[in-house]
Amino acid sequence: MRIALIDTDKPGYEYSLAPVATLLLEDGHEIMAVYSGAVGPSDPRVHFGSCSWALFDHDPIIRFNPDRIIVFNGSHKAIFAATQWLKAHYRTVYMEHGWLPQQEYNYIDAQGTGARSLLFDTWAHRVGTSERIQETMARLQKVYRPEPHGLSLPENYILVPLQLERDTSILYDSPCFKSMASLVGFVRRHFYDQHIVVKTHPMDETSYAFEGVTIVRERVPINSLIATARAVVGINSTALIEALVHLKPVGALGLNVASRKGVFYEERDMFFRPRGLLDFKPEQSSVERTLDLLFHAQYPRAKPTLDYLNKILG
Repeated sequence: MRIALIDTDKPGYEYSLAPVATLLLEDGHEIMAVYSGAVGPSDPRVHFGSCSWALFDHDPIIRFNPDRIIVFNGSHKAIFAATQWLKAHYRTVYMEHGWLPQQEYNYIDAQGTGARSLLFDTWAHRVGTSERIQETMARLQKVYRPEPHGLSLPENYILVPLQLERDTSILYDSPCFKSMASLVGFVRRHFYDQHIVVKTHPMDETSYAFEGVTIVRERVPINSLIATARAVVGINSTALIEALVHLKPVGALGLNVASRKGVFYEERDMFFRPRGLLDFKPEQSSVERTLDLLFHAQYPRAKPTLDYLNKILG
């Protein structure tokens, strides 16, 4: 099979797609890496096609004539139009970072990523047995065992994890909130009598100056802050999924893969009765089923398995 692997640049390709390329090569497939730039992939066995996405320069892909295309994310502004055209002409699947934990896992979906994925739409049939769910929860509770964060924070605070405003999850999966200032402003207005702790994104260099809240800029694990929080409110950050491991009330003002599964106090609830979050207690069984679903829908980023890829590639 001829498979094209698409990303925006070489660093992105090497981080997420190169391990997949190695595995597929060893299984006998012919692979092309496609991204903008003049320097090809580090593995000489991989063909290289440099594309100018904005100019719709797809000639390398057309000449390669792939049977499948795997595109990382597919919704970055730079390549969104191009990937929509490719989807119309080639069988395309999508890859993104996983969740549990995000830095160690990726996932592949035949329809899209985030709230545009099959995982978002159809999921109940994928839920594991009670034995598997118990194993998953034991594993996640071990991974997310909190460590002391060493910060002086108020008690019973509401944690607000910020995101990068340029992320596609904000651009496409957040119907109302497009800025972090609007998120913090909403929480401050409706939870005026609660302590609020805002955690900045580690890659965000913005100098926020929100009044009436505690801002944490230190690179402390978000998991440690979640563990001591009363509740968590965000847009669609992965931190909202991590908060489920601790069975915290989670207010989600956007959409992610765990939405519509009965585990979040969702955007419609937050808009019409925001303070209901303080009394919100999702069913533990729903939380455990959702976490099991997500954990087993991902694969180790650095060591993908052929069995996982074959289920997607068909």
